Amino acid sequence: MNRVLLVAIGGLALLFTVLTVSRIRSSDNEAADVWSDEKSEEKRRVVRFWQLHREAGVYRTEGNFERAIPLYEAALTLDEQHEDALYFLGNSYLEVDRFLDAERVLKQLVEAHPTSSRGHSRRGDVHLCFDDAGVFAPDVAKSSFLSAVEINKEETGPMLRLGQVALVEHQPDDARRWLEGVIGTNATSIEAHYLLGYVDWIEGRAGRAGELYTRAVELADEVAARDTVSARETGKGGARLSLGEQITCPTMLDLIGDIATSESPAKEGVRIQTSYDRITRRLHRLRRSADDPAN
Repeated sequence: MNRVLLVAIGGLALLFTVLTVSRIRSSDNEAADVWSDEKSEEKRRVVRFWQLHREAGVYRTEGNFERAIPLYEAALTLDEQHEDALYFLGNSYLEVDRFLDAERVLKQLVEAHPTSSRGHSRRGDVHLCFDDAGVFAPDVAKSSFLSAVEINKEETGPMLRLGQVALVEHQPDDARRWLEGVIGTNATSIEAHYLLGYVDWIEGRAGRAGELYTRAVELADEVAARDTVSARETGKGGARLSLGEQITCPTMLDLIGDIATSESPAKEGVRIQTSYDRITRRLHRLRRSADDPAN
């Protein structure tokens, strides 16, 4: 009797073991299926993201920003923190004058990627480069450019912008410091020489201003001769140069776009006076815009 009972108990134990192993294997198979499904979905998501990103890039490089924007937006629903997608979407918004959307996206970029120098710099551009009541705020721009400089101290673009901000805020000492910093790193900067000459001009150092202005003109002539900038007719003023660092910053291009070539028929002293007087008038207008956005 005991032997029968033992055999029966052993059989039940074996059956329990078989059933347990079967359940474990079934559970493992189900988990593997779920994992496989998740991997497949992730793969499809990644593939779709890059399809959208590449298609948006094609339209963006063609200058068709209206078509690029919804594609970047769709890509970001699949990867909301992707740095390139955020950066290029912000730029695309700027190209179609959607300034508040650009600020929103570039803010998202620097929050997700706080060490993105280009993100901080372009966000600063939003608040300096467009004379729009909704976004023009040199003080906000200054904070962004300072962040960009802190991240990359060798990049002269944000330093140049900080010099320009200082001029708008009527802080010539700060302007001089930043512009001299640009020239120390990039001795061929047309803009820095030109604006540093303006600082000397308003502070009564006409001789030094003339030297810097002349150097800016020489550099502009050299660049034009290499066909790296475009020149267009402006009547008596000679050629108006579209300066490379300013192309994406209309207010600053407007501020310093009056550098005459050496072929200008006017005497140098007259050219300097006329050119720097225009800067003064434009700075007054920008200051009014900053102080009273309704203006």
